[in-house]
Amino acid sequence: MPSRRIDLNRLQIFRTIVLSGSITKAAQQLRQPKSRVSRQLASLEEELGAQLIFRTTRSLQLTPLGRELTQNVLSHLNSLEDALDRLSSDAEEVAGRIRVSVPDDIGTQLMGRICHSFLAMYPKVELDVHVGNQRVDLVRESFDLALRIGKLHDSTLLQKRIGIFQLTAYLSPELRAKYGAVTSPNELTSIPYLAFTSDGTSIRLKGNGEQRRAKLQPVFVSNSFFVLRDLAIQGAGLAVLPPFIASEAVREGKLLPVLKDWYFDSVPAHFVMPNQKDVPLRIKKFMEHVRSQLLQFLNSNT
Repeated sequence: MPSRRIDLNRLQIFRTIVLSGSITKAAQQLRQPKSRVSRQLASLEEELGAQLIFRTTRSLQLTPLGRELTQNVLSHLNSLEDALDRLSSDAEEVAGRIRVSVPDDIGTQLMGRICHSFLAMYPKVELDVHVGNQRVDLVRESFDLALRIGKLHDSTLLQKRIGIFQLTAYLSPELRAKYGAVTSPNELTSIPYLAFTSDGTSIRLKGNGEQRRAKLQPVFVSNSFFVLRDLAIQGAGLAVLPPFIASEAVREGKLLPVLKDWYFDSVPAHFVMPNQKDVPLRIKKFMEHVRSQLLQFLNSNT
């Protein structure tokens, strides 16, 4: 990047253009004339000595320099704004907006009560929680934080480990009566299997000082633990679920855990966020609270 003095107001305008996807929408959000927003973008490009955005009649596309500016500079602008906010108010006050993305199962089953207890402690925080399994672009879509399950692949994001899901296998009482008490992983191969999308056909288990793999033939595949749970309750097959998803059905006698002495593959849970030098206090407090609450569910037994 060229070493020269840059107008921070123009950087803010550029950020709004990137996040909104068009100069017209950015002008609406900034409550400024479109012509002024266009001039400010052109002035920023002149300051940098290079084009940031390819302009067409239908869309905007970032140039390589524009992508670099978005990934490596705008996060520092966010940190600067947070620092100025803290200087202008009580530095210990937990306040402000948090935009967070969470997967469907945790969002639907747990985040309501977790957010309720957090807001009771910090009423000046505004939470914007996006629930869904589709991964969001934290920088482009202006998310402060995301909770992700499974292996992480984006090394450019700041990562904070939460804990692990300990998965358990469940059967309906009807299937349990049909197939009998399952005492060995080998017995799973004869039971219809309801597979989570990423499972494949092989399940690894540990127990009694040994490790085994069970080769299963799925009769149904879904990316939703809720769908798998409901089918298991109906007796459609065996489902491997996080215990908090199955807990109510177990209490009501609709599902029975099997192979209690065997542990299925655990799945890690992390917070990820745009790389930044200083994490705002409100986000630190939110992560601490969510982690403490989630760990009560992720490792609970049913």
